[in-house]
Amino acid sequence: MDEFILEKFAFSNALCLSVKLAIWETSLDNFVESIQSIPEMLKLRKKLKLSHADVMQKIGELFALRHHINLSSDLLITPDFYWDREHLEQLYDKMHRFLSIDRRVKVF
Repeated sequence: MDEFILEKFAFSNALCLSVKLAIWETSLDNFVESIQSIPEMLKLRKKLKLSHADVMQKIGELFALRHHINLSSDLLITPDFYWDREHLEQLYDKMHRFLSIDRRVKVF
């Protein structure tokens, strides 16, 4: 296979992971925004208008998001495809670092 095409693949592979992670980051941002007022209300000792079911739903949303990122994803594992292609693995790893994928995953 043409080396240039394989280099494009390695670049695209890392970019794809970054896009996948960006989608999850947006989901996390939306989740945080949905509970943003709760800590302030607790600090001020105001009564929360959340039922037990609402609280459990929010906890479930957070655990589901963490599950998708930590267990269902391949964000931190170099694909097997690169094991015998050192040059492509280096390119993939450079893109992985450039896109800060490891650091972004640790947020979750």
